[in-house]
Amino acid sequence: MEEQRTSNPPVGGSNPPGRVVLPAALLDVDGTLVDSNYQHALAWWRAFRRHGITLPVWRIHRHVGMGGDQLVPALVPGIDESSHEAIEETRGEEYAQLIGEVQALEGAHELIAALKERGHAVVLASSAPLDELDGYLDLLDARDLADAWTTKDDVDATKPEPDLVQAAREKAAAAMRSWSETPRGTSRRPAKPASRRSA
Repeated sequence: MEEQRTSNPPVGGSNPPGRVVLPAALLDVDGTLVDSNYQHALAWWRAFRRHGITLPVWRIHRHVGMGGDQLVPALVPGIDESSHEAIEETRGEEYAQLIGEVQALEGAHELIAALKERGHAVVLASSAPLDELDGYLDLLDARDLADAWTTKDDVDATKPEPDLVQAAREKAAAAMRSWSETPRGTSRRPAKPASRRSA
């Protein structure tokens, strides 16, 4: 979990008298809130195999957490672009067969709920495709708790590049700015990102 701490008002807003803006909590999703690392490793292993590349699962597992833009060339240096894209597409197909086995980690929902109860803005930071994140939101029962979330569409490059954290920080700042501009006695819930369930 990363907290976006601010001793000053959110950019573009100011704190009304007596209003305290608490830190925002940026929560990683895959492998942190949901137990998905081994399913990801297996999906990648199957995808590579389907394209004639056999890698030890332990090597793949060590790279889980990276998106495909980083993971594929890290495991197969010099791979051509068309093969790279094909492997990523196949990984999506394979993971779709495994995502039903993914479970929320114990206490994950309670953590989000406790942060909200204490007045924090909560942003779920993920570079997963929207359809996968939708499933995680349901597993965590967090659709009405989180103030915002990120998906693959919010980043140009995945971890270890800083795009994901930056995107989550921006959404946290927007949530806190929305709070600071909301009159007391009215809902502080900002508009949610697009989601297949809410579309």
